[in-house]
Amino acid sequence: MLKHMGNIFLFIVLFLSPAFLSFAQTGPLEVWEIQGTTTVSPYAGQQVRTAPAVITAIGSGFFFMQSPTDRADEDALTSNGIYVVSTQAGNRKVGDLVEVTGTVLETDKRTQIGQGSVQITLVSSGNTLPEAVVLNQDFPNGEPQPVPELEAVEGMRVQFSGITSGPSDYRSMVPVVAGNQRPFREPGIEYPGQLNLPVWDGNPEIFWLLPNALQAPNNRFIAGRTPISGTGPLFQADDDYILFPETYEVGMNPEPRAVPAAASGEITLGCLNVRRFEESNDDFNDKARKLALYITEMLGAPDLLALQEVGSASALSTLRFFIAQQDASLEYTPFFLAGNDDIHLAYLAKTGTFTDIQLEQLGKTETLPGGGILFDRPPLRFSAGLSAAGDIRISVLNVHLRSLLGIEGNNAGFVREKRFRQSVALAEIAQELRSDNLLIVGDFNAYPFTDGYVDVVNQITGNSGLGALYPLESIVMPPLQDLGQLLPATERYSYVFDGSAQQIDHALAGPMEGLTITGMAFARANADFPDAYAPNEQIVQRASDHDGFVVYLQPNQPNAVQSTLWEGKSVVFPNPAVTGEPLFLELPRDVRAHITLVAANGQTILERRKQMGDDRVTIPVDQPGHYWLFIRTGDAFHSEKIVVLPSN
Repeated sequence: MLKHMGNIFLFIVLFLSPAFLSFAQTGPLEVWEIQGTTTVSPYAGQQVRTAPAVITAIGSGFFFMQSPTDRADEDALTSNGIYVVSTQAGNRKVGDLVEVTGTVLETDKRTQIGQGSVQITLVSSGNTLPEAVVLNQDFPNGEPQPVPELEAVEGMRVQFSGITSGPSDYRSMVPVVAGNQRPFREPGIEYPGQLNLPVWDGNPEIFWLLPNALQAPNNRFIAGRTPISGTGPLFQADDDYILFPETYEVGMNPEPRAVPAAASGEITLGCLNVRRFEESNDDFNDKARKLALYITEMLGAPDLLALQEVGSASALSTLRFFIAQQDASLEYTPFFLAGNDDIHLAYLAKTGTFTDIQLEQLGKTETLPGGGILFDRPPLRFSAGLSAAGDIRISVLNVHLRSLLGIEGNNAGFVREKRFRQSVALAEIAQELRSDNLLIVGDFNAYPFTDGYVDVVNQITGNSGLGALYPLESIVMPPLQDLGQLLPATERYSYVFDGSAQQIDHALAGPMEGLTITGMAFARANADFPDAYAPNEQIVQRASDHDGFVVYLQPNQPNAVQSTLWEGKSVVFPNPAVTGEPLFLELPRDVRAHITLVAANGQTILERRKQMGDDRVTIPVDQPGHYWLFIRTGDAFHSEKIVVLPSN
């Protein structure tokens, strides 16, 4: 008897052991019981039998199933749907009510059944699918949480109407949001961040849509800022939630948008990262043609063009050749100095626009405190006089700083230190050159604000920040102007990463003498368009992965000898003016003129053209402050300072 009791005791111990339990069948369980309320199933590693659930979608070797509506739980934290891996998926139909027996696994943060032996039992067919959960601006709401909001609908049918927040990626997936508000990168370290440092929420409202997930035709040509809607089950792969669409609709892609044409007499400074423009690439000539198209049509053939990621001097000459093929009247002079990397900085300058040109590489041999080169791509300075503006000179510093790649991970300490040391070195250069009509342009690989570890741009400008692991050092005084701040908030981006629009290409300016900065604009044909457009050299879309920009500069002196048309007299009245009351300009009736009103910060407020026969032009001014009025005719120039007082 004692011998038998010992065997019974041994059986009970073995039966209750975790190893035995992993092979024991649990069930029947509702899908929401298997999913649980956290990111990991309470039945992970166990074999389960499900209560009958409806197949909602079928793909190659997998299907989704969901609890019928009348058996769905009322807990907002649990999902009623699940992903099942099975070689028998092709034998089933959408609408089948089935029981499934298989092992629960956590794969790529996704709860699923299968990847081994799965038994499927058909209960009935032709069942109504559970109603799709509507995603909108309130769900997901964009607030970071330990358990992502979309975890509650993983595997379930969802539907949304919104916009793409970026272009199709290399996987043919497109990032989307429910609603029409585009998400932007914001200050800080991505959630959960680090103690006492700024934290960015990570834009958890972004999810993805994979057009051909359920074997529908693929679409690799979806651009950012495009209306889109869809319905289907929600799949999870690591931190990405991906809609596998039963159906979806995509609106028309946005048209490329060029920068505004320069006003008469304006000098234009362009900037573009040309994305590893190297002669070793098989498609080098096609890419050269495409870049030439972008430079002429989208950037308006700037007077000076600062380029990043140029492979060689001969590659630059090839680009110059294809620009001339686009427009024979465009003659550029190339300027190139090799740096410490396999991609370099360069300039193209319109021949005859600049005088006494000087090219200088700065900091090429500088090293980091712990050893190693400080600048892989040393800042390249272009200093020259303006042919059309007397003795006025400009100094342009072209930069391409260390990327964010590796800022977290095993090499993080080195990456953060290098980014910080580069920003300090550039701040010291900026302070030294600030009185030279200095403009710093390029690919900073940094946001206009802190990334939480290093506040690169504010370190260079001398502006205050929100804090960083590496505190700001006070070097530049008074601060430089970040010209991106002249743009509307929705225009402050040059690149799109994982669906978040972000500005990493910048223009910073010191005080201007003899010049007024009248504006800045991005050409929209790259960042919002997918790589699928890149091979076609006949169209301008996706010449690079960065949007280029143009800065507009207006000489404060005439291009020729000052005309005596106005004989130094004021043509504006009243001056001072009062907000809400218009300004009037009295000009000769037989003169055509281009009129520009510029605020004290350099922003263009409005532009007007006076036609022949008009003797008075009306200009509304709604805000108090100091303004400059510039009037140009074919052979004359007039500038006048205007004071606008508050109405009360």
